[in-house]
Amino acid sequence: MTDDVRTTPQGRSRAETPVRRALEWTRSTPWPLIGAFIAIGTILRIPQLNNSLNEAYSFRQTQTAMTAREFARNGIDLLTSPLPVFGPHSDVPMEMPLFQALVALVHNAGVGLDEAGRILSLIFFQVSAVLLAILIKRYFGTPTAIVATVLFQFVPFTVQWGAAHLMEFFAVALALLMVLGVDDWLRRGSIPWLVVGGLAGVGAFLVKSTTAPLWCLFLIVPGILALRELGTRRGLMRGAIGVAGIVPGLVAAALWTKHADAVKEAQPLTPFVTSTALREWNFGTLQDRLDPGKWATIFDRIATTITGPIAIVIAVAIIGAVLRGSLRERLALSGLALVAFAGPFVFFNLYWVHSYYLSAVVAALVAITAYAITSIASLLSSAPARRIALTIGGVAVLLVSVYLTPAAGDIIRTFLKSQPLPPLALALQAETSPDDLIVAVGCDWGPQIFYYADRKGVMFRADADWQWFWSVNDINDYPYLATCDVSADATAFLPAGTRLIPVTDTIFRIDPPAS
Repeated sequence: MTDDVRTTPQGRSRAETPVRRALEWTRSTPWPLIGAFIAIGTILRIPQLNNSLNEAYSFRQTQTAMTAREFARNGIDLLTSPLPVFGPHSDVPMEMPLFQALVALVHNAGVGLDEAGRILSLIFFQVSAVLLAILIKRYFGTPTAIVATVLFQFVPFTVQWGAAHLMEFFAVALALLMVLGVDDWLRRGSIPWLVVGGLAGVGAFLVKSTTAPLWCLFLIVPGILALRELGTRRGLMRGAIGVAGIVPGLVAAALWTKHADAVKEAQPLTPFVTSTALREWNFGTLQDRLDPGKWATIFDRIATTITGPIAIVIAVAIIGAVLRGSLRERLALSGLALVAFAGPFVFFNLYWVHSYYLSAVVAALVAITAYAITSIASLLSSAPARRIALTIGGVAVLLVSVYLTPAAGDIIRTFLKSQPLPPLALALQAETSPDDLIVAVGCDWGPQIFYYADRKGVMFRADADWQWFWSVNDINDYPYLATCDVSADATAFLPAGTRLIPVTDTIFRIDPPAS
């Protein structure tokens, strides 16, 4: 018996029809498939919502949570960022605490504080996924948008940070909405979308001033396209109005920084976190940028948790753009590369020290990777079924390659098992009362201790101006001292004549000097 489907052109055509129909349906109606991947990614992260924050960068996660808790208990004031580790009423504004305020509202609705922050972060992560899919579909088409969605959901980096108690993906979502809004204005002259983009830009700059500027760079792409399509005069006019759409965000960020610096300058222990004091910490130095070892650290994180072998991905993306891509695709790919590279180049030290800062550019990185996969699949075969198989294979190879790295293994272990709470925090809970103010030494200013102990107090850094602090605060208000370094001389941060009476190896009762 012969196989007509296999041996005749008509048979081959009939065999290919279901594949072609499925492909055409996906191209015209991609959102059910994109939504399915987002739903799977959400379900995957549900167990993580119950994990403690005492994991990677617990310092930053509990700093965010501590401000949210103060809002939940004492009311929300967006001009303040209460962080009772430099005194019970210390105010340490970094970003505008919009995310923390939302966490407080969710917490007051009956959700645990750790869980409230993780849930909101996951929501904004998935909003970012939708906005990224819209942007990538707009410039590269449906297949690349679908692959970008898959990678955004499932690479180890986003598995780790997609539901962390941080404002990172709130900022990313706002930045992507800004880009889409201004892009729509530049492409179609849509005033409502320009307004949306401008408002989102204000929020993005206030929530995370190191994220929004990077995504502004992508707007060069629709600006160039507007010049080509509208002519120089109309294109420049539309571009100028588009730039004006992001100016309010820049102004808002500048005003907030001025306000935040004034607040921190006025307190004994917080001048070290003003924008001036942190300039080198944020941006790094020229010597830093000339250090290949530091660049290797950053690129290793990208390769082992996001893109796989980054050099190969970049090479394939360039080949695809040159051999297959339209001018629009080439410009968009260049814009995404500019966003991805500008993050570590501008804020070099932050990206070298903190892996989670890649959250600002991970959307650009997965989009570039998705384009590399879909473009090489199209170059290798024009047959729809083979192209789909090659694309799926490319995604599978990439995910396997990153999940086989030690970095991904560490991420999965932390993801699957909640980390124990800090022992010193548990000891403070057991040995002190909720109203007791605590002096902490040898702990830097790690909020995780006070956060999980549910205590307030002062944490003296090694170079803290403790004399200034005690000149405006009374040692008698602080009955206990806790130390993270039992070998350190804890009395070095206390007024002369103060005695320490051991309660445990790490907790002491403070006996102030006689008046």
